[in-house]
Amino acid sequence: MFKFLTTSFAMFIPGIGYRNQIKGLVACSVRKNHNNKKIYFGLTWNMFVNNVSPNTLRYSEYNDKHQFDKDVFACLDEHFADRFLAPRVFVTVCQQSEGKYAAQNADELCRVIKEYYKERKKGWVVTVVLTSGAYDYKWADVVNAPLHMLSDKEADFAQSRPGKFLVTIGIIHNMTKVFIKQKFGQKKLKQAIKNIKGQKPTAIISLGGRAENDDIVFDIGVCKKIWNKTLVLREKGCNVVFVSGPRTPDEVCDFLYERCLENANMYFYNGKPLENKDGKMPEWRVYAGKYKKEFEKQNEEFGNVYPGILGKKKVFVVHTFDSFASCETATCGIPTFICRDVKIKKSKRPDCYRLADALIKGGYAMDFDDLLAQNELFIPKLRLLPSVNGLLTERVTKICLKYKKGVK
Repeated sequence: MFKFLTTSFAMFIPGIGYRNQIKGLVACSVRKNHNNKKIYFGLTWNMFVNNVSPNTLRYSEYNDKHQFDKDVFACLDEHFADRFLAPRVFVTVCQQSEGKYAAQNADELCRVIKEYYKERKKGWVVTVVLTSGAYDYKWADVVNAPLHMLSDKEADFAQSRPGKFLVTIGIIHNMTKVFIKQKFGQKKLKQAIKNIKGQKPTAIISLGGRAENDDIVFDIGVCKKIWNKTLVLREKGCNVVFVSGPRTPDEVCDFLYERCLENANMYFYNGKPLENKDGKMPEWRVYAGKYKKEFEKQNEEFGNVYPGILGKKKVFVVHTFDSFASCETATCGIPTFICRDVKIKKSKRPDCYRLADALIKGGYAMDFDDLLAQNELFIPKLRLLPSVNGLLTERVTKICLKYKKGVK
């Protein structure tokens, strides 16, 4: 028997990365044991509340607090109009793109959610904020603060408030072993797997890319360094599979695709969108290079090969350290290596350095250069990174049970 049953909801957030974090928490929290009894909370078919405009409701953009509250109430009224049961968990993300107002915006949204539940007599609600730095939250019940986003002083602040903050190595994500297995079993992917020759170890090179400014530079010079290092992997007896992401520059995709066509046991699969369907994604995140027809054919034949290809035997992953996807594979027990060849301004993006350092120091990942320095390739057994999803689910579940019992 289920001891507790509820659902989660969130305000719509334009950034797909932020939405995936929210979905990652609730989708990976379907069942969790608490005192040996089953707990359940997950997403609804339509968990995101539409906003008053295409943009996220941001408290910092309002001159009138009353109008902000009124707009949030109106969105919630519309969302709950045809719903009989009220969700008990509200999840939002501290959106770093909002700068110094990010945490305040998240906390104010949590405030209005609680006021709405009280005024509309919907009972209690647990408010959760993901991916936040240190901030004196008043209305959020649980705040996940990834350690790489905190300075030493901020880490001390968060860790001194264990009842409010859950400080973790890594971030919320939607990658699980079950998800990988499901993707690996897809018919389309099986053909792509067959194309990878032999029973050799397979290195998946997961590419990050550029940013909106020059804080992260991923150009052809960086690309050539990475390519030359992967040639060393091939010489050591590996298959090499490149997978690009939305931020990977077109010229990098084109260069690697061409080189892979010329070299045996090296493959390139495009993971960059080929069209801007929702009109909200920056144009540089949509592929506009020389091989659109070829990549369309790839997509038609194989779909998105990542993460399904992670289910292949003898696989390991190399992530460029501008990407936080290293948390995903380290949590799933896939040997994870971090490539530091991307140009990142440490003064502007210390989080990239902190995460790489924390994963390597903790034994959850290994520096790519250390792997290449081996005379004979040996993939070590690394520590399993604790699941942030699981840790946060457990924390939220305990608070839900307290609310249910009327303790809070």
